[in-house]
Amino acid sequence: ANGADGTSAEQQEEAVKPIGMMKLFRFADRWDVLCIVIGALMSMVHGASTPIFTIVFGDVINTLGDNNGGTISPEDALQSIKDSAIWFVVLGVIAFVSSLLQVLLFLIAGARQAQRIRKLYIESVFRQEMGWYDSMDTGVLTSRVAGDVDVIFNGIGDKVGSLVQFFSMFVVGFIIGFVYGWLLTLVILSVVPVLVLSGALFAKASASATAQGQEAYARAGGIAEEVLSLIRTVVAFGGEEREIERYEGELEGAYKVGVKRAHYQGLGMGATMFFIFSSYALGFWFGNKMVQENRMSPGDVLTVFFSVVIGAMGLGQATPAVTAIAQARGAAPKVFEIIDRTPEIDNFSMEGEVLDSEKVRGEIQFRDVDFTYASRQGELILNKMSISVGNGQTLALVGPSGCGKSTTIQLVERFYEPLAGTVLLDGK
Repeated sequence: ANGADGTSAEQQEEAVKPIGMMKLFRFADRWDVLCIVIGALMSMVHGASTPIFTIVFGDVINTLGDNNGGTISPEDALQSIKDSAIWFVVLGVIAFVSSLLQVLLFLIAGARQAQRIRKLYIESVFRQEMGWYDSMDTGVLTSRVAGDVDVIFNGIGDKVGSLVQFFSMFVVGFIIGFVYGWLLTLVILSVVPVLVLSGALFAKASASATAQGQEAYARAGGIAEEVLSLIRTVVAFGGEEREIERYEGELEGAYKVGVKRAHYQGLGMGATMFFIFSSYALGFWFGNKMVQENRMSPGDVLTVFFSVVIGAMGLGQATPAVTAIAQARGAAPKVFEIIDRTPEIDNFSMEGEVLDSEKVRGEIQFRDVDFTYASRQGELILNKMSISVGNGQTLALVGPSGCGKSTTIQLVERFYEPLAGTVLLDGK
């Protein structure tokens, strides 16, 4: 169906670009923001606890090495190991509490926002004028409230907490690495720029493919709903095979986009793991060299190595979260566009003059009314139509199909606005 500017609804939707990440949270209230802020803090603590573990682990390795070398007594070594064990337990408790609050708060905030988005979406759909429905696929509208909103929820829920957690893991891991051995850290860090660049490229490609896939599935859902709602007519005319082909055609397009997205995600994950294992190789090689030259202790080498490796793994583990957020950014514009749309005839508006039902006489006038449907811009249904129907008067509208009989009634009901002229009730 064509809109007023001659472009199809599908073309208009395909032109929509993914929105910014912060705009995903535009429907968050102050309680949602509070949950997000506290959840983000807990995510940072959760992410930092893992690389901090490497400091305690390095102390254990140094203690065992000093004990074997005879530089400390067995009693001192045992006490040091006990202290390290206590720190392990403390870190475990911190990780448990922070991870629990992280997931809980982000899921609560995400669910509240998703519920609000669904409510506003349905309200906006009900508010639109009838002409808007003429140029929209109602099946797409109904499938979008389930499919696209679920994608948005996935991108504003616990996946955001995971992204903050893994970013914290990355930052704290490299801080520890630089403090305990900056040279070894730089050697391992040499692969990170390539890792970040590849992840960003694949995430961007995945977001674009997701937007195309969601639209294809929405069209397929629209076809299924249309056919099932009119199944008697379809069967009566033997149109089952044709409708199956239409449905399969949309699924084929969605399948191709899904394969493309799978390639992007697979290549992205593969590239991430390749660069992480490359950092392993560099770390073992250069760390051994530093120990041989007595420039670092074995415990410090392992602290640096594992803290940097954990930081690099944080980037790799962030890929699913980045993908979920990218998918939400691709699905949100189509939903938000409908929520933000201002209808030409607002069915919920209480502005303007409200007629007293007891004083309405029922006199209807059409003065030079022109009208055409949005889906048929080139066809003028009413051309300079002028009629007057008084109180208690009966007027018959006679003519062939498409001449404007039902259109005239719909203009009285204000389903549509005329292109020109006026429709009056009791002269107003």
